[in-house]
Amino acid sequence: MKRIIIVILCLVLLLTACSRTDPSAGSMKTLPVVTGSLRPATPGQTWPEDTDAAGTAFTEQELRDLNTFLDWRIDRIPCMFLTCSYDRPEDIDFDLVFYNGISSNAVSEPVLAEEKEAVAKALGRESIMELGLPVQKRPKAKVTALISRYTGLSEEAAAQIELGYPYLAEYDAYYSFYSDNEVIMPKAEKAIWIDNTQSQAQVRWTDSVRDRAGTAVMEKTEDGWRFISNHIER
Repeated sequence: MKRIIIVILCLVLLLTACSRTDPSAGSMKTLPVVTGSLRPATPGQTWPEDTDAAGTAFTEQELRDLNTFLDWRIDRIPCMFLTCSYDRPEDIDFDLVFYNGISSNAVSEPVLAEEKEAVAKALGRESIMELGLPVQKRPKAKVTALISRYTGLSEEAAAQIELGYPYLAEYDAYYSFYSDNEVIMPKAEKAIWIDNTQSQAQVRWTDSVRDRAGTAVMEKTEDGWRFISNHIER
């Protein structure tokens, strides 16, 4: 009799387990491939519940201007600073920033066939020429200038940052051979000024490409924004 009861209980438990569903299963999406590891979000960073107590909310025009700044169709560099979590600019994963960001005219430069062949040979990747993949060039000077512009780091500090892409001293540039890939398409959902001078803001953003959300602290400049910190929540 005890054995029969045990068997019945086991069957009940098995049927119960089989009837459970994964609530996230219906929302799974096929995502683009990213070369590089996205850093985990730092716990404890949440959006203030009381906007009035935390700061002044952006006007509709201010929010539109911010989204224009983050619009990848205008410039792919700024939005790439939201691809990883960091507490300070020095901790940004700049390999991700300049992965897709090289599509921007602010950093990319055309590579002549002679230079492409020389780069492939110097890197020991002559066989890549047969595949016909485009070579992507990131001049060191441009990388340094953009890091300084969008983080507020000094030119000296920015120059010390090295990307993980192959570097060729002859051309003073970083290179890679692969097809471009869209990584992020953020939109600022809401933002508040967190200081009296309205120079620093806390920005809640979402990314429709990756189905991600996060909170960034950004500083207003004369020609755009600087990125102070960013925390990806999902």
